[in-house]
Order: sequence, then C-alpha cells, then structure tokens
Amino acid sequence: MIKQKWLLVFTIFALIAVAVSVQALGTSSAYHSTNPMTLKPGETRQAVIGLTNTAGEPQNVTMVAEITKDSDIAKLTEPEKQYFVPFGSSNDIGVTYTVTAPLIDPAGKSYNIEITITTVTPGTGGGVILGQSIVTVIPVIIASPTGEVSQKKGISTEMIVLIGLIVIVIAAIIIVILSMRKKKKKK
Repeated sequence: MIKQKWLLVFTIFALIAVAVSVQALGTSSAYHSTNPMTLKPGETRQAVIGLTNTAGEPQNVTMVAEITKDSDIAKLTEPEKQYFVPFGSSNDIGVTYTVTAPLIDPAGKSYNIEITITTVTPGTGGGVILGQSIVTVIPVIIASPTGEVSQKKGISTEMIVLIGLIVIVIAAIIIVILSMRKKKKKK
C-alpha cells in the first residue's frame, strides 16, 4: 500500500513538472484573445512580444519576425532585425511593434494581427535557412472616440489548463488521504 501511495504522489508531481516545463521556443504577449488591444481611431500604440527559449535541448537560437496579417495597421519597429535568444531566456528579448488604428474605422471593427516568429540558421552562400515558426495573434478592436467598446470576455486556454491541473492535484490529495484512512482502519 505504501508503494502505491508513493507511486501516486510521484506520478502527480511528474505530471505537474511536465506541464509546467514543456515550453521550448515560445512567445508571450500582453494582448491576446481575452485581452485585445483597444485603440481609438487614429491612435498609435507600441507593444512587445517576448521570446522564450527555456526547454528542450540546451541551444541558443536566432529568430526573425514578420507581420503576416494586417500589416496595413501594424509595423515592426526593426523589420530586418535578427533576435539572438540564448537558452534559458524567458521573455528577456522582445520584438517591438506599433499598431495604428485607421481614422475612418467604425467603433467595434476588429483586426487580428499575425506576427510570425521563425528560427533561422546561417545557410551556405550568406543566406539563411528558416526553421520552426510560431504565430502570435494580436486582436485589435477599434473603440469609439470616447474609448468605449463592448466586448465579451472568455476564459483563456491557459486558464482552463491551470484549473484542470489544480483539480487533478486536489483529487490526488483526496485519494491519498482516503487511502491512508483506510489503512489506519485496517490496523
């Protein structure tokens, strides 16, 4: 019975460790599906996408960024820049971009800016070879000139995963406690 208890505890901690540590190359942004960027007509805002290189094989990577959707309202601050992201970086390096809302868009109009971050390796002859890509979507909503916008907020995928992990941990703790009580009653 003791072996089963420790196996269960070890399995729970292993699942939590895997869920928390599996990131590899990634991006983070203050703006996402549950927190869109809201701009008034004609307003310009600068923002940053953080680059992460925290798991997998320990190697440094070089990345490039490109706006692949809605480039008419969004621009990279340094469009030709290559971002060196050393292993262990967690949002230390960022891709800066600006978004300008058109003057004529009606309140409530929305955009989904896509910024594609791609790993690159030096190629023969001075070129580069493109590798793994990550697409970050930045939702933008045009507000009225007074700044009002009506938008329903939802639950993000990350929040659902976190709630699921918490439920699993609580269930495992309850199972361990119940098995310990059964063991004590048998004595």
